[in-house]
Amino acid sequence: MSRAPIPLNEAMRLKALHNYEILDSVCEQNFDDITRLAARLCDCPMALISLIDSDRQWFKSKVGLEVSETHRDLSFCAHAILDASQPLIVTDATQDCRFSDNDLVVGPPGIRFYAGIPLITKQGFPLGTLCVVDTKPRTIDTYQLDALRVLAQSIVTALDLRQTMRAVGTLALSDQLTGLPNRTAYLSQMSKSIERQKRDGHPFGIVYIDLDGMKRVNDQEGHAAGDRLLVVAAKAIAKAVRGEDSVARLGGDEFACLVNVATLSALAKICERIRLSIKDDMLINGFSATASLGGALFAQPPKDEYRAIAVADALMYAAKSSGKDQCVCRQITSHIDDHVSRFGTVTALQMNAN
Repeated sequence: MSRAPIPLNEAMRLKALHNYEILDSVCEQNFDDITRLAARLCDCPMALISLIDSDRQWFKSKVGLEVSETHRDLSFCAHAILDASQPLIVTDATQDCRFSDNDLVVGPPGIRFYAGIPLITKQGFPLGTLCVVDTKPRTIDTYQLDALRVLAQSIVTALDLRQTMRAVGTLALSDQLTGLPNRTAYLSQMSKSIERQKRDGHPFGIVYIDLDGMKRVNDQEGHAAGDRLLVVAAKAIAKAVRGEDSVARLGGDEFACLVNVATLSALAKICERIRLSIKDDMLINGFSATASLGGALFAQPPKDEYRAIAVADALMYAAKSSGKDQCVCRQITSHIDDHVSRFGTVTALQMNAN
């Protein structure tokens, strides 16, 4: 058995493939329709959309084959991508020195005929093939070959569209200035946390952060400086939280974190770590700005994500009205606690700045 050589541009080819985030994805109707049509047009019992990974070929869609992947060493398609300018056609694999002792030829499914059209990106990288396979020696005519080329191009177009839609979805949920998730994404994550708490009863915390001094920077140094300040704050918050916590920019100079904690003291420590990280990084970057933080630990599920964030917002305003550059944290044990007045007195764990 002749193992296909590794393409000279393999590293870039694999990067292009992985950027599509298609490997190991679920079945999708549009790709399945293409493989069924390819099999019918060529009157073949098997048709595959095969993607060549570093050590395997994985089938995005398949007709007439049970397995979802094979080792790359067994792959006819690994040979097909070596010359992306033309299809690979094997009329009788038992007579081809590259495949005559291949396990897929001498054993099930008993491949004899293979025709593979490389799937080429706009940048010229072959991702894999659209191929049709038969268990008897044969060939296909020009009409069938042209049809396979058209179908192969439609697969690449579908992959590009899928990638674009994913990018648009990510952009819609991201803050363009800081790169953090935006308010919409944060509310969605919070909704999931609330539903999870209803199922397993595990507490979670929300940290609401408002920068002190943002308006002064905008007024005195301009909005470009204000934008730089927001980027500094975003990085300071992100490095202060743990990997399992999530950070978002809600808008303006307001940020929020969703944290997996079980106690008020643990939440308070995270809040203080964020406050000090912001304060230190602002000084390093020449900004006279700090942050006021409100932390809410939900021992009981809040009514919804909007009520939950309003509670944390109220605690943040309590910190701000008490002198700024501090954290006010509270454990929320009932729905009555949801009605915290935005500027009212808060009985809470309060950590004043030194």
